[in-house]
Amino acid sequence: MRFAVILFVLVLSAFCAVPAFADEETPAFTNGFASLSQVLGDTMGSPAGAPVVTDGGDVHQATTTGLAYWVPGAGLVAFTDGVTHYAITVDNGQAIRWNGDSALPKAPVSFAPAAEQNIASVEDPRDLLYSLASPREAADLDCIITHESHWDANAKNPHSTASGLAQFLTSTWATTPQGKSGESIWNPYSQIRAAIWLYEHAGRTQWEVVLRHLC
Repeated sequence: MRFAVILFVLVLSAFCAVPAFADEETPAFTNGFASLSQVLGDTMGSPAGAPVVTDGGDVHQATTTGLAYWVPGAGLVAFTDGVTHYAITVDNGQAIRWNGDSALPKAPVSFAPAAEQNIASVEDPRDLLYSLASPREAADLDCIITHESHWDANAKNPHSTASGLAQFLTSTWATTPQGKSGESIWNPYSQIRAAIWLYEHAGRTQWEVVLRHLC
């Protein structure tokens, strides 16, 4: 079956190193593929093999439901089931999908990842926050996230690119270690780690709720 690439714009460094698997290791999604899997859930399935570098320099990884691959020259991380294509755009945090053979979206339709993919949380993001941050930082960030998104990992500001638990602007997300490594802005665990990093490196006034004296 011919699989066409989908558009999922990520930082190129996310796949600078292609992981190698020993024969006895269980295949896993890493880096950008892992971020894509967080968004698509069961649609993307499970890894059915290790990543393979093609003669053209692309990286392919078979899944139980289709094919994911990375196109370094274009900065695209992709998944298709052979019919439908999926993407999350970093410029505005929009989730899109389209049908057909085209590698690029010609008539994309927006969809809500949480509603359609029902991404399951294996750990409460709030528990992760309190396990990683100091008690004072955790309590402060808890207040910030509560006011920013009410702990809704799929919250999206209709008037800006602010997205996710901590309502990161896509421009700010790109400066975090998580954004630079290609992790999805919709990943609640990545949001927690990025929020802690931003809090410690740039201060609590990065959030408007602090400036409004709500936290």
